[in-house]
Amino acid sequence: MGYLGHVAAEDVFFAVLRQYVEYCNNAAVLYHLIGAFDPALVSKHAMSITTLIRDSEVQSRCYWESLYSELGRCLVAEQFLNQEFSIAL
Repeated sequence: MGYLGHVAAEDVFFAVLRQYVEYCNNAAVLYHLIGAFDPALVSKHAMSITTLIRDSEVQSRCYWESLYSELGRCLVAEQFLNQEFSIAL
C-alpha cells in the first residue's frame, strides 16, 4: 500500500477512501491509509480527513490522538517540502 499510495493520483486516493468508509471505517486502518498516501494529497484534503477521523470507529481514544498526529505530520511534511531553505555562511 505504501508504494501505491505515494505515487497514486487523486482519483485513486478517493476510491480507496470510499472503500474504507463503505467497508471498514476502522481508525487503525485509517491511520495506515493516511500514512500511505503522499502528504501533499492528504494535506490538500485535510478537512475531509478530519471528518473521517471523527466518524471512525475506535476501540480506544488513543487512536484519535494517533490519527490527528499522523494528519499533522502530513501537513508539516507538505509545508516543509514547499519551502526552500538557504543557509547564510
